[in-house]
Amino acid sequence: MAVSHIFTRSTLRSEDYSAKSTRLTNLTHSFMTSVAKDHRCIKERPSIDELHRSARVELADQDDKPDSTRVEIDFPFDDRAIAKVRAHSKIELLFIKVHTTLKKQDAKIFQSFPLTGVLQIWGDVTRAAVRPAMECPGVETLIVFTLKAGGHLNGFADVESIEDFTCMYGLRSNDLQEIARLPSIRKLGAQQSQVDKDALTALMDAPQLTDLDFESSNFDDNHASQIAQSKTITGLEIGFTRISKQGLKSICTMQQLKELDIWSNNIAEDDLDMLQSLENLEYLSVGGHDDQTDFTPDGTFPKLEKLPSLKRVWLDGFRVTRKEWTTSMTAMSGSVSHQLKTETIRLFVSP
Repeated sequence: MAVSHIFTRSTLRSEDYSAKSTRLTNLTHSFMTSVAKDHRCIKERPSIDELHRSARVELADQDDKPDSTRVEIDFPFDDRAIAKVRAHSKIELLFIKVHTTLKKQDAKIFQSFPLTGVLQIWGDVTRAAVRPAMECPGVETLIVFTLKAGGHLNGFADVESIEDFTCMYGLRSNDLQEIARLPSIRKLGAQQSQVDKDALTALMDAPQLTDLDFESSNFDDNHASQIAQSKTITGLEIGFTRISKQGLKSICTMQQLKELDIWSNNIAEDDLDMLQSLENLEYLSVGGHDDQTDFTPDGTFPKLEKLPSLKRVWLDGFRVTRKEWTTSMTAMSGSVSHQLKTETIRLFVSP
């Protein structure tokens, strides 16, 4: 069965480098080479080379052009890499492929780089290196793939510029509490992190924070009950976690939610009826891994039809024929069908 992107989800665009709904959350999907079916862990992590090949950032083939605003270099740095960066007067995205662990002394050189937007470090980084990386003038978004074991994050309360922070692997509770001290933090990607009550309390107290991504973490129904008390979180990604119908029930009390990712959880198709209480929901990700059979077009699409503000949809693990797709879309009411067609749907389609 071939993959057909009828309405494909947007990739990371030049004007959308901040790590939000497309902030590499679904990059995790590609790395789950040996996924535990009971939502406990990812058994095998990819090699650094695999990470580099899988990175979902579009870097145009313009590295040597002085007016380029997107630059890719390798670490360890050499004179050529440093010269490439300094040849630019402004860089809106610097993508660093890390082949060995990046440490504190290595990160200090970032402060001399002409960055104005995003610093993406694709590989292993020590906790001590994160703070100096944040000191790079003009950086508003910092994306780190893996935090190496050991050490502590500290000094974040003095970093005014970071609005968007993502770490794909390695965040612990004390890390999350330190991140909550960033005075301007609006979006946090904490995939595969270790969440607890103290971490959530700190994050919920962060006055600017509106978007949380805990995909593939230990986030469960108790955490859902706690986060549901927030009146400021408008984007929540909790795909491939440990929530069930009870956790979804708590989440569905968050009337302010605009974006919700609940793919690959212990949630049944009938549980989607609870989403009707989310009157402001504009984006939804639902479904499961490629072999899932719990969600079907006939069962799911009529429920989507009842979500009045829905504009963007990611359907994971759905397999339909083109005839079934056409029939399902025709059956949906005109207004909702129009919304879905003009935005985004991803699913598998057979001939």
